[in-house]
Amino acid sequence: MRRTKTIRAAALLLGAGLATLGAACGDDDGGGSSGVSKSEYLAEARTICQKGNQALTAASNDVFAKLPPGQKLSDPEIEGFVRSTVIPTIRDQVAELRKLTPPKGEKDHVDEIYDELDAGLDELEKNPKKLTDGSNVFADADKLATKYGITVCSAPTGG
Repeated sequence: MRRTKTIRAAALLLGAGLATLGAACGDDDGGGSSGVSKSEYLAEARTICQKGNQALTAASNDVFAKLPPGQKLSDPEIEGFVRSTVIPTIRDQVAELRKLTPPKGEKDHVDEIYDELDAGLDELEKNPKKLTDGSNVFADADKLATKYGITVCSAPTGG
C-alpha cells in the first residue's frame, strides 16, 4: 500500500469520523426543549463538520499535488502534516461544536463525546503515526456516540 494514499485516506477518514460524531441523527426522545431542537443542533454541527472536512481535503490535496509521481511522504512529512494540519483543523471543529447550544437535556451527552474527541486528539498529538498505523484514537468517542444513538447522516464514503 502506498503511504501517500494511506495518509490521504486517514486524513479524510478522520474528518469523516468527526462528521459522523457531529453531523448525525440520534434518538428521537431528546426531551421537550425550550431552546434549540435536535434537528437544528445537528444542522449547525453538520455545517461545522463540512467546513472542517473541506479544509482537510484541500490541505491533503495540496500536499499530494506537490509530490512527484510515485514518491511517498516521509515519516517526518507525515508527522508534520498531522501536527500542523490534521490536529489543529479537528481541534477547531471540536471547539466550534462545543460553542453550539445543545438541545435541552443533552449537554452532558455531547460534552462527553467531545471530551473523548479531545482525548483522541491528545493521543494523536503524542503519536502522529497513529493516523496511518490502523489505530483508532477516537474509539471511545465512537463508542459514546453509538451509545447516545448517533448514526451517520452525510459523511463522505470516499472512493
